Amino acid sequence: MSLPYVIRLRQCLIEFKRSREPGTQHLFNALKYASAFPVILLSAMQRTYISPVEDKYPDKVWFGESIIFRLWLPSSRTVV
Repeated sequence: MSLPYVIRLRQCLIEFKRSREPGTQHLFNALKYASAFPVILLSAMQRTYISPVEDKYPDKVWFGESIIFRLWLPSSRTVV
């Protein structure tokens, strides 16, 4: 799922390196494509998360499903 974003990120970084103009357009485009990776990673973590301990000991778990969702929410809003 992330392969198109990896390809475009690489292309933007190559264009930035090759360009002789002092612009930052290629860096901003690279940042735009890089912002997709946290969303993809956290979405996959939400789908595969299994909580055997969280039901029994909710105060002992530092990384639960609600934490993953809270991290996913702002990252999904930044993808352009």
